[in-house]
Amino acid sequence: MASKSTYTIGQQAVHLNRHMPVRAVMMAVDRDVAMHDHEFHEIGIVRSGEAIHRTAGGTRRISRGDAIVVCPGDAHGFSQHRNLKISNIYYLGAWLMADVRNFWDAAGVVPLFVRRWLAAQPIGDVAVARLLPDELQWCEHELSQLHAAEDDDHASLLYARACLTKVLVLVARAHARSVPGVQTMSFRNEVRVMVEHIERMVEQGGVLHIGKLSRAAGVTPDHSSRLFRQSLGVSPMQYFQLRRVQQTAVHLMDPGVSITQVAMRMGFTDASHLWRSFRRHMSVSPRQYRRRFIAAPK
Repeated sequence: MASKSTYTIGQQAVHLNRHMPVRAVMMAVDRDVAMHDHEFHEIGIVRSGEAIHRTAGGTRRISRGDAIVVCPGDAHGFSQHRNLKISNIYYLGAWLMADVRNFWDAAGVVPLFVRRWLAAQPIGDVAVARLLPDELQWCEHELSQLHAAEDDDHASLLYARACLTKVLVLVARAHARSVPGVQTMSFRNEVRVMVEHIERMVEQGGVLHIGKLSRAAGVTPDHSSRLFRQSLGVSPMQYFQLRRVQQTAVHLMDPGVSITQVAMRMGFTDASHLWRSFRRHMSVSPRQYRRRFIAAPK
């Protein structure tokens, strides 16, 4: 059984953009779905029916109440379907993570979502969480609100972000119940201080100095790196570089700002420096990203 992706679902199918960087789509699966990946993040919530869900890590039967968390590059597919209906939420991680600190204290969100958003490469497998009946009902409500917002000219991105965030928290809570230790996972104050320091540097377009970061947290440089990696899966410098690129992606969706202006705002030495860093983390150039997501709403 093939475990690698055979095709990629991209913008031509979903149409995420600066006007609506999150969409909810109800799908009735009436045929086997080959292994595939996505250019964006996805949460799939099974509304009815059942099927065999295939990932790089193996297979499992899914049914009503299962929530599937998929990151860009992660492959999955479906077979042996029976009246399967899934609501998919597609979203741009860079937009949602504009301020990652909003997710810090929600049980299970950091290990299930934040660490995946920060991964330089695909995680390698797709997480599945089992929602309780009341959690599924709340998710279904937020899904209906997201879907309605797409046709509402007065709907705000703040409203869409709130709906998506509530679904993330519910799915993370469900996932935490099945993973020992995640529900009670907490992060040392030194790590929180370092995250705050790095986020300020990114917001100011500054440069990260590991010595200053370590002193702010009250630990040695080596110890700061170990603590940070244990909590978030990346080093402080890797976190800084990726967060700068993610914030750059958000600014690139503004058609009124040139790529050179974005580079200066985010602290890159020039547009070439931005191009190299952006392509390394996002696998496309800043110009390609801008063309992909700056389009008018469909």
